[in-house]
Amino acid sequence: MVESKSLRVAAKECGINLTTAFRWRHKFLKLADSLMSNKLEGIVEMDETYFKYSKKGSRHLTAEKARKRGSDKAPKIKAVISIDRSGHIADHVVSHFTLAQLKADFLSKFADDLVLCTDGHINYEYLSKQEKINQVVLNRSFGERVKDKVFHIQTVNAYHMRLKQRLAPFHGVATNNLHKYLGWFRWFELNKHGSLSPASFMKDMLCTAFQKLQRTEPS
Repeated sequence: MVESKSLRVAAKECGINLTTAFRWRHKFLKLADSLMSNKLEGIVEMDETYFKYSKKGSRHLTAEKARKRGSDKAPKIKAVISIDRSGHIADHVVSHFTLAQLKADFLSKFADDLVLCTDGHINYEYLSKQEKINQVVLNRSFGERVKDKVFHIQTVNAYHMRLKQRLAPFHGVATNNLHKYLGWFRWFELNKHGSLSPASFMKDMLCTAFQKLQRTEPS
């Protein structure tokens, strides 16, 4: 997983069945998915990125109309990602990018007096107006990249690029599991200045599992 190897390669190298490799991987993915920042503060960048809708691995596939190779008409799903300048990260996969969904997913994570940097999407504008959030809009169609030398969305856009590079070896992931892979990449980002060895991966995952167990056990 640390090396972003496919399930088939991982199963072969570990000497285990493909189904076992799948179960093990998704246990770790489920845990990583829970490692989301609870609070975003200061200057917060927010933007969405697209992934192709995928039923990869589904046992209930239905016949669909064939598309020409290279066609960009495949259904897409959005992942909305927020990052503050302290490195706190929150993200959500949304099938419908609506104002109500934005509020439900992110509003509780916003600290008071933050500055929200976004593109010109109307949902961000309505969110900021209704919740009285300080917003700085970067209109990329007009070539706006930075305002006042500090307000931009380049951090979150660079994050989008690294995320897709990390997922590229898998040639697409199932949409139902996309949120888990977002959590997995989030773990990599939060630990990129440390040792990303298999040993450190196991240690962090097991420590997190133990802490979650302690929080859920009755006193």
